[in-house]
Amino acid sequence: MFATLTTRPRLVATATVLASFAILTGHPTLARSVGADVWNVAELQSQLQESTEARGQLDAQGDVILRRNAGARCSAPDSPDAASPK
Repeated sequence: MFATLTTRPRLVATATVLASFAILTGHPTLARSVGADVWNVAELQSQLQESTEARGQLDAQGDVILRRNAGARCSAPDSPDAASPK
């Protein structure tokens, strides 16, 4: 009787793991969305590197734009941000 009580949970756990593996293998987009596609680790690392580089480029471009805007505000006397005499 004791063996039966401990065998059932093991069988249920094993069946759950196997069913999850079968579902995630059959639907790669689902596996990717939940982060369980361990078979594509190299591809994910390259995507992470590419997105990190792209973010660095966008940050640099954003800094340039912010400096341009700050310079334009200082040089434009009719800007709405400039204090007007009342």
